[in-house]
Amino acid sequence: MIMTLSYSTVLLSILTVPLQIPPVKNFEELSEAVMKRNYKIIVPKGSTTLDALLYNPKKYNRFLGQAAVNNSWYYNAQSKVTKDTAAIAGRSILQMLAGSEDWKVNYLSEDSLVSFMFAPAVKKGFCYKKRVDKITNSINSGGLNLKFIRSRSFQMWITMHEERFTDTAMPLTLRDLIGSFLMLSFGLGVAFFIFICEIVCYHLRRKKRTRKLVS
Repeated sequence: MIMTLSYSTVLLSILTVPLQIPPVKNFEELSEAVMKRNYKIIVPKGSTTLDALLYNPKKYNRFLGQAAVNNSWYYNAQSKVTKDTAAIAGRSILQMLAGSEDWKVNYLSEDSLVSFMFAPAVKKGFCYKKRVDKITNSINSGGLNLKFIRSRSFQMWITMHEERFTDTAMPLTLRDLIGSFLMLSFGLGVAFFIFICEIVCYHLRRKKRTRKLVS
């Protein structure tokens, strides 16, 4: 039983290994990736995003901002988000190229660096203030901004002429599973040996009892 469980554990550990390195999911993981895995970040130069990193109370965010400044990791016309690059910008901008949709090739983190509230500014005594508020609330409630982002991002995806790489999943080979099968064979062999020993012991005990009864 122990050998069977060991085999199951080894096999499951092989089958649950991710085929690819998972993407960084928050700023703390991103800072660790920049430090240890040669990751790179790109930020808008002179933006509030960069200032939010440099003057952030969290040490790992300040590290990211300093790394961007020291290495001049800024957006330019040739900037591309590769497997070892992360772009930091406004969520509405990033949603055009990244997200959970199948046709988007980039992952979009749920972690946020800073939040801003936007509102239309009007003159004091403006007579249509309530109407402007009503229209603004209708736009937000109706999701028109998200509709625009999704439509625009899909248009950008269609018109994009850069090369796209399709990740092919590599199937498990016999070499990957040979260790598990060897453990299974060894476990079955031990189990069979114990089974034979139990049969022999049973017959020996039975003979002993028979002799005692005869004597």
